[in-house]
Amino acid sequence: MKLLTTLSYFISIAFAQTAVDPAGGRIYISKDQGVNWERADKGFPADAAVNAWVVQGEKVIAGTNAHGIFISSDRLKSWYPSGKGLSKNTRIISLASHKNILLAGTYTDGIFISDDGGESWHLSNTGLKNLTIRSFYSKGLLLLAGTNDGIYSSSDYGKSWILEKSGFQLNAFSFSNNQIFAATNQGVVVSKDYGKTWHWIYKDSAIYTLAANEKEIYIMDFFGNVYRSPGPNFIWLKSDVYLPLHDTFQLTPASPKFLTAAWKRAFKNMTGVNQYLRNNGLPVDSAFAELLDTPFGLLACAVSPKKIGC
Repeated sequence: MKLLTTLSYFISIAFAQTAVDPAGGRIYISKDQGVNWERADKGFPADAAVNAWVVQGEKVIAGTNAHGIFISSDRLKSWYPSGKGLSKNTRIISLASHKNILLAGTYTDGIFISDDGGESWHLSNTGLKNLTIRSFYSKGLLLLAGTNDGIYSSSDYGKSWILEKSGFQLNAFSFSNNQIFAATNQGVVVSKDYGKTWHWIYKDSAIYTLAANEKEIYIMDFFGNVYRSPGPNFIWLKSDVYLPLHDTFQLTPASPKFLTAAWKRAFKNMTGVNQYLRNNGLPVDSAFAELLDTPFGLLACAVSPKKIGC
């Protein structure tokens, strides 16, 4: 399946449901690039909120706000809870696949690692001084973790961690042209030596997320304002697209990298071109927060009835 954009945002046309749906956690799958959708949440808790998910081989692993981790190994036909080592009420806020291991970042509990596809987990916090893990970055042998107080690296598959830069909350990573970009609560930093040293390229506001390609980098602050830098000198230009953070889709992983906003089912990319999706099968009375591109189809997660996480 062709990979889609690194970061994409879809403004929902409605509000979240107020009642818990007994049939499942309201995960939907599209096998035709977002035109038609059907339910894909058998076995998933009805009140679960997906905060993060990742694909490893034939499995899709989903981290939830208050139900731990759930796994689908049958092409999204059903879900089951992960096994040993992870409390069912652990709040998972980030996930990553690195070589043959899975990493789960939690809110205040640090990092859990699985080497059996998510079936069992063990804590791996050696070297960490902050235990809220908001983001991971994995490329080749390089593994980074973004915390509430800086960036850590691991050279031993997550067994131990070394602090590379502290003093900020790390929200998201992106990579382009042999540079790693990181969105923080103080702006944006970049590393040209694979995470060893970092320097500031933007410090005007807290940045929620970012996306980079070979030509430019886009950043979005916590108010939905988007800026772009079209060249290597990091001169920032205000974008003409305003992206509210409420009821949005976030799509990973990547291919052609651009930000889009959607309103009333019209997707607008940064060059102003509109793309229309029919979204047949998605409920009109729900908002959506997370998208994941998988080999089995495109997944969408409806906002929790309690509006926690996704």
